[in-house]
Amino acid sequence: MIHACRIVIALAFAPALALAQAQRVAVLPIDATGDAVADEVRVTLRRGVVGGFASGGGDPRDVEDVDRALAANPALAGCTTSPCLRRIGELVGAPLVVATQVEIVGSSYTFRLRLAETADGATRAAIEESCDVCTMAEASDALSRAAALLAKPVARPPVPAGEPSAETRRKRETKPRWRRALPWAALGGGVFGLGVGAGLVVLDGGGTCDGAGECPREYDTGSAGIATLAVGGVLLVGAGVLWLIE
Repeated sequence: MIHACRIVIALAFAPALALAQAQRVAVLPIDATGDAVADEVRVTLRRGVVGGFASGGGDPRDVEDVDRALAANPALAGCTTSPCLRRIGELVGAPLVVATQVEIVGSSYTFRLRLAETADGATRAAIEESCDVCTMAEASDALSRAAALLAKPVARPPVPAGEPSAETRRKRETKPRWRRALPWAALGGGVFGLGVGAGLVVLDGGGTCDGAGECPREYDTGSAGIATLAVGGVLLVGAGVLWLIE
């Protein structure tokens, strides 16, 4: 039974983590110390890290791929220096790694999880959790929950209402100038069309009259005004559609 559980989270968000999709993560073998730590304990706890990271929105690499890479490069086993992490990232195709330390004293567990970038070894998130008087299943569950929290910085970040996503902003920035100016051109044409059309409708039926009330010239602009109003309205709707597409 879990009697005490504390979680301390230290997140150092970087622009590289504000991605539109989750980044691949290599979950390293568990570094466990304490009372008679069997291999099956390490396997069970590592399975909890992988499952928790996946449930939290991360994209963990297959542990067999990671183990094969480490087996082929024994010097990388247990090494978490920047050069080692960079090489592990190259071998398994993962920009991030999760290193987990577990201290076991009797039936009490202390977990320390670190999320680091393989490019430079910089820590992006770290979590410490303790589980006192726990069964192995409870310890694995606690570690899984901690891993799920650790995955949050690399999962798809929520976009506040009314604010464009990073992907939308990127697309806008890479579009040609004429594409970005098109909605404004349609707006200007629409406003101009409405103004001219309204003027033509007002002039319809009017003309030049002399003092005797004779009007030899009478303006027939109604049809043209209505057509111009229609074109202006279409351009305004088009401008709105273009902005929505943007």
